[in-house]
Amino acid sequence: MKFHHTNIFFLAVLSLIFSACATVVPPAGGPVDTTPPVPLSFIPNNKTTNFKAKKIVIKFDEYIELKALNSQMVVSPSMPKEPEVVAQGKKLIINLPDSLDKDVTYTIFLGNAVVNFKEGLPLQHFQYVLSTGSTMDSLMILGTVKNAFNLKTEEGLIVMLYKNTADSTPLLHRPYYISKTYANGEYKLENISPGKYLMFVLKDLNSNYIYDQPAEEIAFVDSLVIPAPEKPANDSLNLFNTVKVDFFLFKELEKRQGINRKIVLKENKIELDFKRPTHDLSMELLNIPSESQWYYPVYSTEKDTLTVWITAKVPDTIDVKVTEANVVIDTVRFVLKKAEKKPLNISRKNKNENLTQDSAKTIVKIAVKANAVGTLDFFRKPTLNFNTPIKTFSSEKIQLFKLKDSIFQRIPTNLSFSDENSKMNLEFNVNLEESTTYKIFIKDSVFFDVFNNTNDTVDIKFTTTKKRNYGSLKLTVKNQDSIPMIVQLMNEKDVVLYQNVLIDSVLNYPYLLPGTYKMKAIRDKNGNGKWDTGNYLQRILPERVYFLGTSINIRPNWDVEQKWEL
Repeated sequence: MKFHHTNIFFLAVLSLIFSACATVVPPAGGPVDTTPPVPLSFIPNNKTTNFKAKKIVIKFDEYIELKALNSQMVVSPSMPKEPEVVAQGKKLIINLPDSLDKDVTYTIFLGNAVVNFKEGLPLQHFQYVLSTGSTMDSLMILGTVKNAFNLKTEEGLIVMLYKNTADSTPLLHRPYYISKTYANGEYKLENISPGKYLMFVLKDLNSNYIYDQPAEEIAFVDSLVIPAPEKPANDSLNLFNTVKVDFFLFKELEKRQGINRKIVLKENKIELDFKRPTHDLSMELLNIPSESQWYYPVYSTEKDTLTVWITAKVPDTIDVKVTEANVVIDTVRFVLKKAEKKPLNISRKNKNENLTQDSAKTIVKIAVKANAVGTLDFFRKPTLNFNTPIKTFSSEKIQLFKLKDSIFQRIPTNLSFSDENSKMNLEFNVNLEESTTYKIFIKDSVFFDVFNNTNDTVDIKFTTTKKRNYGSLKLTVKNQDSIPMIVQLMNEKDVVLYQNVLIDSVLNYPYLLPGTYKMKAIRDKNGNGKWDTGNYLQRILPERVYFLGTSINIRPNWDVEQKWEL
């Protein structure tokens, strides 16, 4: 009996402990909820003036929880201390800091952080507004933020308003008013006091509301902004003008040159990525004496990446001093990969011969491929692609034949590199006929690369396509701007297929593969033939881009005419 009473006492104690620790939980089961939480009451009321409370309690029609509060919540203007926000059952409790500034309208924007407990449906764009003065500030600014290069939108970009209108303010001080963009790029700054403001947009990588990181993306407008009252819904006569400010986000070029990363691609090939486009670059080996030209450089189109082919004999580890315009950028070390040892192929006639040390070395051949594999678009140039830069070649030994009356007949052609910088793509400058078979024949030892390696025999046959496999596009562009306009035709993956500077109003694309295409235009303000980013302190906005509002569908043997007003 004693043992029995002890167990009853123990169970009673456990019951008291668990009941003391119990929390409010929503009931399980029931139908699926398809609506977000609805606020039923506010204590104090939303948009209260002469606010003096230390706590805000908001009651909802269902159990709630908070999701991604830190990324969703914005308090504007900022309070002396961030409010503490907690969800308790059907209530949302906001604990405010001890002292708020006088005569200020505060907006506590919770975004989509309040969700129902079961399905996680958010109450969108939820906010609470209070005023510590006798009036409620009611001016607003709205607009959109889009990427300056591709016009895509992004959620969570910070739109900031400053009372201090000095240009350097975003680099030194936190903003007075803050908002964040929605997924569609829209933003809204509400409950603003009258005045002139500096506006700035920041993709804040270190969450300090200051533009202090070179990798941070920004946007600005070149004039101060004056907010206006919100336009009433019943303003059919357009008596009120809403202030709408649109931004285009960009990343500035690094102010100082430097090396972002270094890569060893193979035993004789390295790569350097620079912070900004390079000019007048030189490299010097430090740990060994070397030839004056120990490498062959190949620059990317934007000149911010350098591929280095090491043509001299160097040790496995090299130290390289990189200089631009006689200014040392950096000294970098490369640990090179060791070359794979491949067995030498020995023909039968040499099988029993004594090989000397030199003749037993691995023979490295240049890899030669062609864009004409089986078939080739009849309007394209046959092109030979090499895996290393070519130093010399014998053009008279490179032969192109056309099949006519069952016989391959040689046709004359000129050859040129499509990129004189890399010398890795050699084009046949010839106009091909449709539905015709061709052959490229090249003997061995015609090409010699920067390592003095040579080629094997090349024998490639291909047949050109038919004209009726393609459609055409006639694009008529109406452009009132005197600034040069670059027009790009892109595929569905945003790969630029054709680029033209708009000289007259008509662009013709005679042979397009069936598919869907996009059109993009760049307002080339500095006339350098490419898109350029902006610079905040120099007050240079990024060059504007435009997209045709509809995609273009090309069908075989079909002519399409499209008009575009920029």
